[in-house]
Amino acid sequence: MTFSIHQPHDKLFKLSMTNLVIAKEFFAANLPIHVLEKINMNSLKLEDKTFIDDAYKTTEADVVYSATLGKGAAYLYLLCEQQTTVDSSLAFRLLIYTVRIMETHRKQHPKDPLPLVYPMVIYTGDESWDAPLDIFPLFGEAEQYARELLLKPYQLIDVQRTSDDELRQHTLSGLVTFVLKHRKTADFELLLKRLMPWIHEVELHEASGDFLCRIVLKYIVNRSSKGDKDLLVREAERYLSHELQGEVMTIAQQWEQQGIQRGIQQGIQQGVKQGEVAFLKRLLQRRFGDLPFLYAEFIAGADAETLLCWGEKVLDPEIKTLEEFFSELPLES
Repeated sequence: MTFSIHQPHDKLFKLSMTNLVIAKEFFAANLPIHVLEKINMNSLKLEDKTFIDDAYKTTEADVVYSATLGKGAAYLYLLCEQQTTVDSSLAFRLLIYTVRIMETHRKQHPKDPLPLVYPMVIYTGDESWDAPLDIFPLFGEAEQYARELLLKPYQLIDVQRTSDDELRQHTLSGLVTFVLKHRKTADFELLLKRLMPWIHEVELHEASGDFLCRIVLKYIVNRSSKGDKDLLVREAERYLSHELQGEVMTIAQQWEQQGIQRGIQQGIQQGVKQGEVAFLKRLLQRRFGDLPFLYAEFIAGADAETLLCWGEKVLDPEIKTLEEFFSELPLES
């Protein structure tokens, strides 16, 4: 296990606290009783990781131990703070380090619950520590609101369970939510009959109306089929201003042009692959004779990278038969 050590005091801290016997004694002496009772200290394991920001690597060092907590996991995060002055923002930085530990654990164990992370700070400065031990005072005048809101359940806006009438009460934001709610509707004509008068109302809105109409119309055009687009154009002519009618036509034409271009590109790619397949078959036939149907099927289904590899493999003089050439394929005997 290797660590980056910048200062002599880092060396003392790292070499001592990465020793399991010393670390266990330290935790036994300093952890609160209720934490010691919950964490299985016999499962303590040193983690070869650091979570310190680059800007603080000359003034901080950290050691991370993992352990079991019931059927889950826990981490004891030990930070050695070696700045000469008290850092009032340390609580916020510790929160960042704590979340990083959780994130790392979740990537390694995606199906497991989040681990508990218990941070501890060793402070070596001469001044008495007067910085906050949690992040709430760092919010200043909003401290009380932070205590009431932070790490509380987030607010969920479930659009599928929100009635259309309730959404209709909010002219601008309600339109956005309504479109998202009904994005998969099967009755496109009914949707437009409800939507177009609303868009016209938004169009007349002085604040952000024109901007919102354009992005909503573009969204509708891009998620509709060709037949739906014809219907959309007709409904736009019925409800919307001449300017927005032209916007709908422009967006629809651009969408169709992009579709044509995608089709052309796909056709070109398909044609290139067909040519590569035909060329490889011809090379194999010239070298080994008749190409059995099973091998021809494997070639036809291969991706571009595989075809390239096989094309180079044809030139290998040590391969004498088709069976040797396709030896890596899972052929049934």
